[in-house]
Amino acid sequence: MGEHAVTVLPAGVTFDCGGDETVLNAALRAGLSLPYGCRKGNCGTCKAQVLEGEVDEESTGAGLTDFEREQGYALLCSSYAAEDLTVEMEALDASELTAERLPAEDYKGGVVRIDTLTHDIRCLELELDRPMVFKAGQFAELGIAGTDIVRAYSMAGSADAPDRLRFLVKLVPNGQFSGRLAELGVGEQLTVRGPQGSFWIRARERPLLLIGGGAGLGPLLSMLHRLADDGDSRPVRLFYGVRAPRDLLLQDELGALAARLPDCRTVFAISDETVPAGLRAEAGLVHEVVRRQIVDIDAHDAYLCGPPGLIDACLDLLTMSGLSDRVSIHYDKFTAS
Repeated sequence: MGEHAVTVLPAGVTFDCGGDETVLNAALRAGLSLPYGCRKGNCGTCKAQVLEGEVDEESTGAGLTDFEREQGYALLCSSYAAEDLTVEMEALDASELTAERLPAEDYKGGVVRIDTLTHDIRCLELELDRPMVFKAGQFAELGIAGTDIVRAYSMAGSADAPDRLRFLVKLVPNGQFSGRLAELGVGEQLTVRGPQGSFWIRARERPLLLIGGGAGLGPLLSMLHRLADDGDSRPVRLFYGVRAPRDLLLQDELGALAARLPDCRTVFAISDETVPAGLRAEAGLVHEVVRRQIVDIDAHDAYLCGPPGLIDACLDLLTMSGLSDRVSIHYDKFTAS
């Protein structure tokens, strides 16, 4: 199968795509920072509207609605060019596409420790065979030796410790990766491929609105480390939503990071239970709490991470408040495994 030319609008960037590679992989091979997340058709980060040409789709994952498919959208992580293509990724400009991209490489990671943070979230810490340079917010694919199990998890620690990586892993009933955590001993080797993803803080002088839920706190935590290490002066508001008080995690670390920043405030949101007396938290779903507390949402750049329902609710709020996807909104939609 031959190559086809793919043009991405409105950036106006063109690259070649081989018949045996996805459009996303071809863009990454060409050194372009095309937005992407899970690479499995679930998050929707790489969706684009096909304006000219046809694609063959390998997957019909949850990353697109039926309406979007009817409007000609496709997921570039699972689409192959059947002919020359012109696609549009709304609000994506050339500077974003040509931003410096760190190439993904293969590493070995030895298990250092596995800590229990809550009843269903574990902290997995790995020591790599060599340092991995990554941007706070990115993820790596972890694999269990001797199996074909590979799952993506975001780095949850400081990028200034690139040979010691930390991940927040949500336990899922019968989960192929998370279900094996109890079997992993100290020193056991995992395969690690990273860094990956386009979720990182952009260099824009606007207040930052970080919104997360569950294990989605991981990349936001890494971002806070980056901001604190850099002495960043932008105002930061972190909203972290959980179902019950028992689901709150790493509160001391969050408090210490907030103290290192000149203007940072963390707000916890409890959705399913009454907020106990003495706990500094707000009642309600996290996007509801954001709407109540932030009157000038349109003045912020927003970074979201969590399960699909949380992301979709926050996207509705933020876009109705005047923010634009891929300009002032960036997100990583988690799917547990």
